[in-house]
Amino acid sequence: MFFEEIVKEKYNETYASTYAFYKERVAEQKEKGFQELTRFLNDLYVNEGNDWLGRHEVKTEILAATIAACEAVLQEYKGDNI
Repeated sequence: MFFEEIVKEKYNETYASTYAFYKERVAEQKEKGFQELTRFLNDLYVNEGNDWLGRHEVKTEILAATIAACEAVLQEYKGDNI
C-alpha cells in the first residue's frame, strides 16, 4: 500500500508541474509554445512505445502523467483557438 501511495503522489506532482510549465509556456509564446508542446508530446509517445526492456512502475506513471498534462494543455489551447 505504501508504494502505491508514493506512485500516485509522484503522478500528481508530475502532472501538476508539467501542466503549469506548459500552460505558462503556451500563454507566453503562443504558437511557438504550442509547436514546442506538440513536438514534446510526439517524443513522449515515442518514448512510451520504447519499452521493450521494461520500465519501472514509477517511471511509467511519470510518463503517463507528463503525457496527460501535455494533452490537457494542448486541448485547452486548441479550444481557445478554434
